[in-house]
Amino acid sequence: MAIIGGGAACISFLFHFVELHFRRATDTRKILVFEKERPVGPGLAYQEDHADLILNRVAETMSISPANSTLFAKWMVWKANYSREIHEATGGSFPDVYLPRRLFGRFLRDSFREIQNTAAEHGVVIEVIREAIVRIDRSPELRVHSRTGSWAAGNVVLATGHTNPKDHYGLSGHNRYIHSAYPVSDHLEKLRSASSICILGASLTAIDVAVSLQSADYRGRIDMLSRRGLLPYVKGNSYPPHVLQHLTELALKRITDDGISKVSLRSVLRLLRRELHSVGVSWKMLFANEYPDAKDHLDAQIESAGEIRPWAPIFRAINGLVHDLWNSLDEASQHIFLRRFSRRWMSIRTPIPIQNAKRLQAMMRTGQLRVSSGPATFSVVPCGRLEMTRQDGSKRHYDAVVNATGTAASVDGPPDSELIWSLVQSGIAAADARGGVKVDFASGALISDTGAIDRSIRAVGHVTSGTYFYVDSLDMISRQAQRIAADLMENICGDSHGIASQRALEIPDSSLIA
Repeated sequence: MAIIGGGAACISFLFHFVELHFRRATDTRKILVFEKERPVGPGLAYQEDHADLILNRVAETMSISPANSTLFAKWMVWKANYSREIHEATGGSFPDVYLPRRLFGRFLRDSFREIQNTAAEHGVVIEVIREAIVRIDRSPELRVHSRTGSWAAGNVVLATGHTNPKDHYGLSGHNRYIHSAYPVSDHLEKLRSASSICILGASLTAIDVAVSLQSADYRGRIDMLSRRGLLPYVKGNSYPPHVLQHLTELALKRITDDGISKVSLRSVLRLLRRELHSVGVSWKMLFANEYPDAKDHLDAQIESAGEIRPWAPIFRAINGLVHDLWNSLDEASQHIFLRRFSRRWMSIRTPIPIQNAKRLQAMMRTGQLRVSSGPATFSVVPCGRLEMTRQDGSKRHYDAVVNATGTAASVDGPPDSELIWSLVQSGIAAADARGGVKVDFASGALISDTGAIDRSIRAVGHVTSGTYFYVDSLDMISRQAQRIAADLMENICGDSHGIASQRALEIPDSSLIA
């Protein structure tokens, strides 16, 4: 078996697959993990970076298993006895805090080592290959290829993480342009010498860049530019979970004839409106067509952060159902949602911690930070600076431009992802107009350009966004990884897919990571 990519999705898959292997007799004796860029575990999201890049969820809810949210917490408590940094971050206990992302990366790194050691005790070798896989083919056996070698693989799991950001403004190659924001710490020295910086994007990556600059005592001007100029919501106080009353699994089965029929967006939104109405919230309050001024929006969010937000537990409660909700929609409705509502939905669903919000607010109040929206173009002026021209004809000049637009939905060429592009070009995978590549909803197996389901190649994470919609958060990835591990194990053992789906929901967590 080959796993392409060594980030959080890889660790979550291994956690569940190795555990299942202990219970089932299989001929899997070797698992190859291909990761060239960094240590196995942290991936891009949780690599060693600036301490101000914090988790977007409280530490006690971070886990590689959807059934056990305590794995990271237990690791932190244990590590606090030996690490001054962790002891200071947790205050010697484990409070409700937002910790640096790099600490979760260290947990993932330790988790991989523990999984690797435990697997070896049961006769399974997990070997790391420091190569980037650029091609997969059948000749006639399934093989994965780097630029210097190739390996046979009975099964492949694509855990490639995020695709590269798009160069929307044609700036690649310019010495004042930074195409990838991470790791932010690598760029701070260069950015500190700039008198003006434009950050492309206004979401989580853009906020990471802005707060890191502030922490580095940057004194210049910062502009954020995005299509809508919408900052994420701000995380409020925690309160008891919500039990869904209208937008339930039973209601979804009823309107789809137990999954047989596809439904309109209106049908699903009607259930969501009822759910929100049950706690006294209007749909229009959250999904109004108008996008608020970024500064006013941020001020209002911070001011209300201590108030009860009854809609927040509803969105958390939908987590376990969101993939099924997306799958229930007809394709036309999915495209309508992506075009009209997805940006607002993501802003609500992935709010930023209050401490980061207050730092942005302070920068905006002094005039250091501005958020702009709408189309723009960039050109190089004689002095070598980058000039932005907005739709109204106004111009601004920058010493540096940082691409913080995040992962692109589509793979349109090798710069986005050489491997995924190769799979699409060969027909092994089919591009999905909704995002990424097409996969079978039940198993995560790749769907070829002929429509055939290939159960020997599975995908987890961002490249499956067209099939599952919301796949970027760790809890969603761990759900995918668990389901794929269970289905793949059943496929290896020759059992029916139906049994796999049932058993995937019954897997208790082991004590692999304690």
